[in-house]
Amino acid sequence: MTGVSKATIRKSVLRNYGFCRVAVSSPEVKVANVDFNCQEIEAVIDSASTAGVDVIVFPELCITGYSCGDLFYQQTLLEHARRALVRLASKTKASSQAVIVGLPLLEQGKIFNCAACIVGGEILG
Repeated sequence: MTGVSKATIRKSVLRNYGFCRVAVSSPEVKVANVDFNCQEIEAVIDSASTAGVDVIVFPELCITGYSCGDLFYQQTLLEHARRALVRLASKTKASSQAVIVGLPLLEQGKIFNCAACIVGGEILG
């Protein structure tokens, strides 16, 4: 196979047998620094895409940091987290990767510790 890289062949073989490449990442996170955390997550997405990863799983509350304590009750942090989720979704628009990230979401007056699944620019849940 002239002109075809080993990585392309390996990826094709994996898919032919129903396998997918899954990565788990624990990026550097700063408590309540949503912009920094989102940049770190985006860097991992880029790296994983280059490595042919199909599914990337990030930690619980990785968008905000886990130990925000009372800050989880601040509307500003919750809004930033939601905007970061949309930003990450737009990052995956041209990709078939599934990206799973953790964030706090305010729904019907209650805060939930959620895992969001993003594929092809869409937030699936």
